[in-house]
Amino acid sequence: MTTDQADPLAADRILGDAFASRPRPVLIGQEGAVAAAHPLAVAAGQDALFAGGSAIDAMIAAQAVLCVVAPDACGLGGDMLCLIHAPNGDMISVNGAGATPAGLGEAAATGGAAVTVPGIVDAWDRLAAAYGRIPLSRSLAFASRVARGGVPISPALMRSVSAQRTRLEAAGARDAPLLQLGVGQRYVQNELAMLLDRIGKEGRAAFYAGAATEAIT
Repeated sequence: MTTDQADPLAADRILGDAFASRPRPVLIGQEGAVAAAHPLAVAAGQDALFAGGSAIDAMIAAQAVLCVVAPDACGLGGDMLCLIHAPNGDMISVNGAGATPAGLGEAAATGGAAVTVPGIVDAWDRLAAAYGRIPLSRSLAFASRVARGGVPISPALMRSVSAQRTRLEAAGARDAPLLQLGVGQRYVQNELAMLLDRIGKEGRAAFYAGAATEAIT
Protein backbone atom coordinates (compact mmCIF):
# COMPACT_ATOMS: atom_id res chain seq x y z
CA MET A 1 0.00 0.00 0.00
CA THR A 2 1.43 3.40 -0.92
CA THR A 3 1.55 6.35 1.44
CA ASP A 4 -1.21 8.12 -0.49
CA GLN A 5 -3.47 5.05 -0.28
CA ALA A 6 -2.89 4.63 3.43
CA ASP A 7 -3.34 8.27 4.30
CA PRO A 8 -3.95 10.96 1.68
CA LEU A 9 -2.58 13.60 4.04
CA ALA A 10 0.59 11.75 5.00
CA ALA A 11 2.67 13.30 2.23
CA ASP A 12 1.56 16.77 3.28
CA ARG A 13 2.80 16.10 6.80
CA ILE A 14 6.19 15.00 5.49
CA LEU A 15 6.65 18.01 3.24
CA GLY A 16 8.21 20.82 5.22
CA ASP A 17 6.95 23.79 3.23
CA ALA A 18 3.60 24.87 1.87
CA PHE A 19 4.95 25.49 -1.63
CA ALA A 20 5.80 21.78 -2.03
CA SER A 21 2.26 20.86 -3.04
CA ARG A 22 1.24 17.29 -3.84
CA PRO A 23 -0.36 17.95 -7.26
CA ARG A 24 2.41 18.48 -9.80
CA PRO A 25 1.52 19.86 -13.24
CA VAL A 26 3.35 18.61 -16.33
CA LEU A 27 5.68 21.35 -17.55
CA ILE A 28 7.04 21.43 -21.10
CA GLY A 29 9.75 23.76 -22.39
CA GLN A 30 12.57 24.11 -24.88
CA GLU A 31 15.17 26.12 -22.93
CA GLY A 32 15.75 23.69 -20.08
CA ALA A 33 14.32 22.87 -16.67
CA VAL A 34 15.25 23.76 -13.12
CA ALA A 35 14.36 21.77 -10.01
CA ALA A 36 15.40 23.02 -6.59
CA ALA A 37 14.31 22.98 -2.96
CA HIS A 38 12.88 26.51 -2.95
CA PRO A 39 10.85 28.53 -5.48
CA LEU A 40 13.34 31.42 -5.39
CA ALA A 41 16.16 29.01 -6.23
CA VAL A 42 14.15 27.75 -9.20
CA ALA A 43 13.51 31.34 -10.27
CA ALA A 44 17.23 32.12 -10.05
CA GLY A 45 18.10 29.13 -12.21
CA GLN A 46 15.49 30.10 -14.77
CA ASP A 47 16.77 33.67 -14.74
CA ALA A 48 20.28 32.43 -15.55
CA LEU A 49 18.96 30.32 -18.43
CA PHE A 50 16.92 33.22 -19.83
CA ALA A 51 20.07 35.36 -19.69
CA GLY A 52 21.78 32.89 -22.02
CA GLY A 53 23.45 30.83 -19.33
CA SER A 54 24.24 27.14 -19.42
CA ALA A 55 22.92 24.45 -17.10
CA ILE A 56 26.03 25.08 -14.96
CA ASP A 57 25.20 28.78 -14.67
CA ALA A 58 21.64 27.88 -13.68
CA MET A 59 22.91 25.41 -11.09
CA ILE A 60 25.22 28.00 -9.52
CA ALA A 61 22.43 30.59 -9.44
CA ALA A 62 20.03 28.16 -7.76
CA GLN A 63 22.60 26.94 -5.24
CA ALA A 64 23.55 30.49 -4.30
CA VAL A 65 19.93 31.32 -3.51
CA LEU A 66 19.66 28.21 -1.34
CA CYS A 67 22.66 29.49 0.60
CA VAL A 68 20.58 32.59 1.35
CA VAL A 69 17.13 31.13 2.04
CA ALA A 70 18.15 27.88 3.75
CA PRO A 71 21.13 28.65 6.00
CA ASP A 72 20.29 25.63 8.13
CA ALA A 73 20.96 23.31 5.18
CA CYS A 74 23.21 25.21 2.76
CA GLY A 75 25.88 27.87 2.84
CA LEU A 76 29.12 29.20 1.45
CA GLY A 77 30.78 27.17 4.18
CA GLY A 78 29.55 23.96 2.56
CA ASP A 79 30.45 21.67 -0.30
CA MET A 80 29.21 20.79 -3.78
CA LEU A 81 29.12 17.52 -5.68
CA CYS A 82 27.73 17.27 -9.19
CA LEU A 83 27.59 15.21 -12.36
CA ILE A 84 27.75 16.92 -15.74
CA HIS A 85 26.41 15.25 -18.86
CA ALA A 86 28.49 16.92 -21.56
CA PRO A 87 27.11 17.50 -25.09
CA ASN A 88 29.46 14.84 -26.46
CA GLY A 89 28.00 12.26 -24.08
CA ASP A 90 30.82 12.26 -21.54
CA MET A 91 29.86 12.11 -17.87
CA ILE A 92 32.01 14.37 -15.72
CA SER A 93 32.03 14.20 -11.95
CA VAL A 94 32.99 17.24 -9.91
CA ASN A 95 34.13 16.84 -6.31
CA GLY A 96 33.63 20.17 -4.58
CA ALA A 97 33.94 18.64 -1.11
CA GLY A 98 36.16 20.54 1.28
CA ALA A 99 39.59 19.31 2.26
CA THR A 100 40.69 18.62 5.80
CA PRO A 101 43.08 21.34 7.03
CA ALA A 102 46.70 20.32 6.48
CA GLY A 103 47.65 21.05 10.07
CA LEU A 104 44.75 19.19 11.69
CA GLY A 105 45.93 16.86 14.41
CA GLU A 106 42.62 15.59 15.74
CA ALA A 107 38.99 16.19 14.79
CA ALA A 108 36.59 17.70 17.29
CA ALA A 109 32.84 17.90 17.78
CA THR A 110 32.77 21.70 17.61
CA GLY A 111 34.98 24.62 16.65
CA GLY A 112 37.40 24.95 13.75
CA ALA A 113 38.62 21.36 14.04
CA ALA A 114 35.07 20.10 13.41
CA VAL A 115 34.84 21.36 9.83
CA THR A 116 36.64 21.03 6.52
CA VAL A 117 37.77 23.87 4.26
CA PRO A 118 34.58 24.82 2.34
CA GLY A 119 34.58 23.64 -1.26
CA ILE A 120 31.48 25.14 -2.87
CA VAL A 121 32.90 28.53 -3.85
CA ASP A 122 35.99 26.98 -5.43
CA ALA A 123 33.74 24.58 -7.37
CA TRP A 124 31.55 27.45 -8.58
CA ASP A 125 34.58 29.37 -9.77
CA ARG A 126 36.06 26.42 -11.65
CA LEU A 127 32.78 25.30 -13.19
CA ALA A 128 31.80 28.79 -14.30
CA ALA A 129 35.16 29.19 -16.04
CA ALA A 130 34.96 25.79 -17.73
CA TYR A 131 31.26 25.50 -18.62
CA GLY A 132 29.62 28.86 -18.00
CA ARG A 133 28.21 31.13 -20.68
CA ILE A 134 27.53 34.18 -18.52
CA PRO A 135 29.78 35.88 -15.95
CA LEU A 136 29.82 34.42 -12.46
CA SER A 137 28.68 37.82 -11.21
CA ARG A 138 25.51 37.44 -13.30
CA SER A 139 24.81 33.98 -11.87
CA LEU A 140 25.16 35.24 -8.29
CA ALA A 141 23.26 38.50 -8.75
CA PHE A 142 19.85 36.97 -8.03
CA ALA A 143 21.02 35.51 -4.72
CA SER A 144 22.60 38.81 -3.77
CA ARG A 145 19.29 40.63 -4.36
CA VAL A 146 17.41 38.08 -2.26
CA ALA A 147 19.92 38.45 0.58
CA ARG A 148 19.57 42.23 0.55
CA GLY A 149 15.79 42.15 0.31
CA GLY A 150 15.46 39.58 3.05
CA VAL A 151 13.40 36.41 3.35
CA PRO A 152 10.76 35.50 5.96
CA ILE A 153 11.90 33.06 8.63
CA SER A 154 10.18 29.72 8.04
CA PRO A 155 9.03 27.43 10.85
CA ALA A 156 11.58 24.84 9.68
CA LEU A 157 14.46 27.31 9.94
CA MET A 158 13.27 28.47 13.35
CA ARG A 159 13.23 24.87 14.57
CA SER A 160 16.82 24.45 13.41
CA VAL A 161 17.86 27.66 15.14
CA SER A 162 16.22 26.53 18.37
CA ALA A 163 17.89 23.13 18.19
CA GLN A 164 21.34 24.63 17.61
CA ARG A 165 21.04 27.82 19.66
CA THR A 166 23.31 26.62 22.46
CA ARG A 167 26.10 25.65 20.08
CA LEU A 168 25.71 28.87 18.07
CA GLU A 169 25.85 31.08 21.13
CA ALA A 170 28.86 29.19 22.50
CA ALA A 171 30.64 29.86 19.19
CA GLY A 172 30.05 33.61 19.46
CA ALA A 173 26.80 34.04 17.55
CA ARG A 174 24.74 35.29 20.52
CA ASP A 175 24.13 38.65 18.81
CA ALA A 176 23.67 37.28 15.29
CA PRO A 177 20.53 38.74 13.66
CA LEU A 178 19.11 35.30 12.92
CA LEU A 179 19.02 34.45 16.63
CA GLN A 180 17.01 37.59 17.36
CA LEU A 181 14.19 36.86 14.89
CA GLY A 182 11.02 34.78 14.98
CA VAL A 183 8.87 32.94 12.47
CA GLY A 184 7.60 35.20 9.72
CA GLN A 185 10.04 38.01 10.40
CA ARG A 186 12.29 39.15 7.56
CA TYR A 187 15.90 38.01 7.66
CA VAL A 188 18.16 40.46 5.82
CA GLN A 189 21.76 39.39 5.09
CA ASN A 190 23.64 42.40 3.77
CA GLU A 191 27.07 40.97 4.58
CA LEU A 192 26.29 37.80 2.65
CA ALA A 193 25.08 39.90 -0.28
CA MET A 194 28.34 41.85 -0.30
CA LEU A 195 30.36 38.64 -0.19
CA LEU A 196 28.40 37.15 -3.09
CA ASP A 197 29.05 40.34 -5.05
CA ARG A 198 32.78 40.09 -4.36
CA ILE A 199 32.87 36.42 -5.36
CA GLY A 200 31.12 37.34 -8.59
CA LYS A 201 33.74 39.97 -9.38
CA GLU A 202 36.91 38.38 -7.98
CA GLY A 203 36.18 34.65 -8.12
CA ARG A 204 37.44 32.24 -5.49
CA ALA A 205 40.00 34.71 -4.12
CA ALA A 206 37.20 36.77 -2.60
CA PHE A 207 36.35 33.85 -0.32
CA TYR A 208 39.63 32.04 0.29
CA ALA A 209 41.81 35.11 0.82
CA GLY A 210 41.53 38.60 2.21
CA ALA A 211 38.84 39.95 4.51
CA ALA A 212 36.49 36.96 4.26
CA THR A 213 39.16 34.47 5.23
CA GLU A 214 40.40 36.68 8.08
CA ALA A 215 36.86 37.00 9.43
CA ILE A 216 36.27 33.24 9.29
CA THR A 217 39.63 32.53 10.92
